[in-house]
Amino acid sequence: MDLTLDVKKKQLLGQVTMQLTNETEDTLNELCIRTDAAFDMDITNPRIVETNEYLKINSKSKNSVVYFDISSTQLKPGETISLQFDF
Repeated sequence: MDLTLDVKKKQLLGQVTMQLTNETEDTLNELCIRTDAAFDMDITNPRIVETNEYLKINSKSKNSVVYFDISSTQLKPGETISLQFDF
């Protein structure tokens, strides 16, 4: 996580990189990330690090849940990918 605090604008900006492993028996076409409910995060530039493929955000609800469409890549059981996004 790389963070910048803009005191004048009262903003927290940053970039997050996370490694995700599919520990289920199913192939995943979508990733669900829950952010802090008290922090309204405007997520931009979501991508898979290994392929530099930019992802579509399928839906963003007010309860701080973000869904990333990985259907073109898919995450098979046991596989790991790195997801990166800005906020």
